[in-house]
Parts: sequence; C-alpha cells; structure tokens
Amino acid sequence: MGMTGSGKSSFIATCCPDAAGEIGHELESRTTKVQMWTFTHQGHQVHLVDTPGFDDTNRTDTDVLKDLAYWLGLAYDKKKIRLGGLIYLHPITHVRQEEDRYRRLRDTPEYWGDMIKERAHAHRHSGDRASAIKIRTPLMDNERKVPNLQKELVDEKKDLNRTEAGQEVNAEMNKQREALERRIDQTKEEMTKALALKDQKWVEELASDQEKYQRQINETKSAQEEMKLNMAKIFAEKEEQYKKSIKEMDDKLQDLEEKRQAREKKYEEERETARLEKQQSDQKAAKQEEEIDKARNEAEEAHQDKYMAQLTAIMVAMEKREAGEEERKQELLQAVAAAEARKESDMLAILKQAQRVKEEREQVAQRQWEHDQAMQQQQQMQFHISQAQAQAPAQAQAQY
Repeated sequence: MGMTGSGKSSFIATCCPDAAGEIGHELESRTTKVQMWTFTHQGHQVHLVDTPGFDDTNRTDTDVLKDLAYWLGLAYDKKKIRLGGLIYLHPITHVRQEEDRYRRLRDTPEYWGDMIKERAHAHRHSGDRASAIKIRTPLMDNERKVPNLQKELVDEKKDLNRTEAGQEVNAEMNKQREALERRIDQTKEEMTKALALKDQKWVEELASDQEKYQRQINETKSAQEEMKLNMAKIFAEKEEQYKKSIKEMDDKLQDLEEKRQAREKKYEEERETARLEKQQSDQKAAKQEEEIDKARNEAEEAHQDKYMAQLTAIMVAMEKREAGEEERKQELLQAVAAAEARKESDMLAILKQAQRVKEEREQVAQRQWEHDQAMQQQQQMQFHISQAQAQAPAQAQAQY
C-alpha cells in the first residue's frame, strides 16, 4: 500500500520480473484497480497485491476503498486467501532531509510510531531486487491474518461506512467537507466586500470559487452516501461494473472486428483491382508483343531478297578477299622461294668464283715457281758463261 508515486508498482516489478512494464509517474497512478502478481520463492508460491493510492486525483477515496473492500471480501469469502502482511511504502524525496525525515516518520506516533510499537518494521528500500527481497521475506513466514475489514464485511455483514476503514475515510471526508464549507463562508464575506467596491472581476472570481467548492462538497457527500453498502451490494455493484466493462469490451471488439472486416474487404477489392489491372496490362503487353512479332516477320519477308542479295554480295566479297589473300600468299611464297633460289645461286657463284680465284692463285704460284726456276737456271748459265769467258783469254794466251 502507499500513496500515488510512493513506488508500489516499481516494488512489484522488482520482485516479479513478469510485472515489469511502464511504471506510473508520480502525478498519475499506474494502478487504477487491485492487481495480484504471483512468483515462486524457495518452492513457495507468493502473491503480491498491488493497490491504488487513496490520494489519486482521478478517483475518490470512496472508489478506492470500495475496490479494496471488494477484493478483500472476495479473497476472504470465495478464495480463502489470507494475508501474511502489509507493506506500506512512503517516499522520501529530499536527500539532504532523508535522515531527519526518516527519524521523524519512525518516531512520531501519528505517523509510524504506533505501528512500530505494534511490531511493525521500518526499512529503507534502495530500489534493487536484493532490497525488495529483504523487505518481503520476513512476511512470508508470518502467520496468516484476517484484516478487520474482511471480518467486518464478510463475517459481521457491516456496511462499508460502518467498518473501521470506512469510518476513517468518512472522517477524512468530513474534514475535507468542513474545510470547503469554511472556504465558502470566507468567499461570502469577500463577496460582500467585492459588491460594495463594485469590483466585477473580483465578484466573478469569487462566484467561480463558490461554485467549485460547492461542487466538491456535493461530490464528498455523494461519496459518503456510496459507502453505505454492505458486501452483497458491493459485489452486485462490481458485478454490474464488470458486466458493463465486458459489454464495452465486446462492443469494442465488435467494432474492431467490423473495422477489420471492412479493411479486409477493402484489401480484397484492392487486390482484385490490382489483379485485373495486371491482367489487362499483361494482355496489352502480349498484344503489343504479337503486333511487334507480326511487323518483324512482315519486314523480314519484305526485305528477305534484299538481305539475301546483301548476304551474297558479302559472301562474294569475302571469297574474293580470301582469294586475293591466297594469291598474295602464293606470290609471297614464290617471292620467298625466288629469294632463296637467288641466294643459293649467289652462293654457288661465290663458291665458283672463290674456286677460280684459288685456282688462279695456284696457277700464279706455279708460274711464279717456274719463273723462279727459269731465272735460277738462267743465272747459273750466265754464271757459267761468265766463268767461261774469264778463262778463255788465259787459255788463248797460253796457247799463243
């Protein structure tokens, strides 16, 4: 339990991972009805019950109390559920005042002091899982108790406004109503002054405040009247609310189903339209392709002779080109052969000339040798003649 923004839903989410989700903002309660979350701890099934806060700006304290009474009465009377304890969460928002505020809350009887004297325990919750487990674990071993509200509603058949909780809420609403009535009296006195001063703007503001305060008083009276219910009437009211909620859900589901069917129908129509458009497009494309093929065939037939003539001319030209290339190839081969023949002839001529030169050299050498021999013989003969001439006078003188 705890007022809006105290961290009830966050505590539940820390203990039960399956309950994790969007946690309520401080100014807007996430929990608008009693919810139960279940988890397993050391082989035991544990239920954590998340309750709406009594200071919710969107709901009256009477509505919250009726929700609590309905759930507790149903749990006790129908399900035989017993509570192991109550966890009350209270925020300490200012860090610097945390220690002093925690001490005042713990020691002041009007706050937690009386509860601590009755064996309640005060713990600081750091926000993590270990801290949450430390807080919840001692309660799991407690003896199961039946709160007074359950006994008064189920066993004693009291109306909600006659239970201790109902009387507490009723007393608080009486205080609120008395405070509103004092504000109305105050605005009436100020209204007299405003009228005397002929301050129209002030008069309008005070009239608006009076209407607001009177509306809040009427709402408070109506809420107090709504608490004059016993458990059977609460069950009947909640059953009616449940049926109304079911009908609203059925109507919403039916509306969603109708919208879904309308979307499905529209989708089918669009799909059929798209199919027909594609079919028409395919047929048009096929017809265009057929016309193109027909035109191509006609063009091919009309120009077949021209194509054949051109093809023949091309083939003739290619043959001529090939013949010319063959002829040029033969000429080139002949030229190469002629060049080889000329080369061979020139080589033979060179060899013959070399042979002739060799022979001429040999002849010249022979003639030179013969000439040298002849000259040698001639010199010998000349020598012999010279000797003979030299000896002739001597012989002639001797003979003389």
